Amino acid sequence: LTELQGGEIGVASEAGRGSTFAFYVKARRSKPPQNAADNLMAGMCRPNSGVIKSKARASQAAAPKTKDFAIDGGQSTKPKENKSGVKEPLKVLIVEDNLVNQRVLQKQLKNLGCIVHVANHGGEALERLRESQYWKGNGKDKLDLSVVLMDQEMPVMDGLTCTRKIRELQSEGKLVRHVPIIAVTANARSEQIQTAMAAGMDDVVSKPFRVPELIPKIEELMERYRQPSASPPPSSQRED
Repeated sequence: LTELQGGEIGVASEAGRGSTFAFYVKARRSKPPQNAADNLMAGMCRPNSGVIKSKARASQAAAPKTKDFAIDGGQSTKPKENKSGVKEPLKVLIVEDNLVNQRVLQKQLKNLGCIVHVANHGGEALERLRESQYWKGNGKDKLDLSVVLMDQEMPVMDGLTCTRKIRELQSEGKLVRHVPIIAVTANARSEQIQTAMAAGMDDVVSKPFRVPELIPKIEELMERYRQPSASPPPSSQRED
């Protein structure tokens, strides 16, 4: 409804404290009432309207057109620097069928300096991997990915099925190295987590989650499954 009226809706959540939902919509600017009676009626129909408006303006000024999964507490987690001191952008593939969640997460990751690609379901995720550097025979000019954020319940192909297929492709040698996959799920019970890990997920995050806390998880997987650098060719030796 908010998008149909030119606006957006978002949620900020903090464990142990609760969630705050906020939205804005486009509307025509109204004129003040012409007489005191109208002014009194307007006040009766809209209690604390001034407070609501001021809060809405402050919220919109602080984060215009932004939909957050969670409060970031003012923290900003940027990708770590490599040994040469240059920050390496994280290359993330979001596999998510919900377009709102997809766009929100994409925006937040881009704000943290990540390069983001998207797939609407597991079938599209497999197509992205065939276009990537993970696929055997592809060169370094192909799609570069650091990690896959995999939703669980999707049409065409769900996250568990897609992950199992990826691990099968690895065992068959069609993927040249391990593909880091983080499950993104609302089912955070131990049984669901065990099912995800058994399917081949490397880690699990539960919705809603704090995006700044997701970055260290990605970096940890990148470090664990970092592609070995090519060894330099042996130097020629002169014989006297």
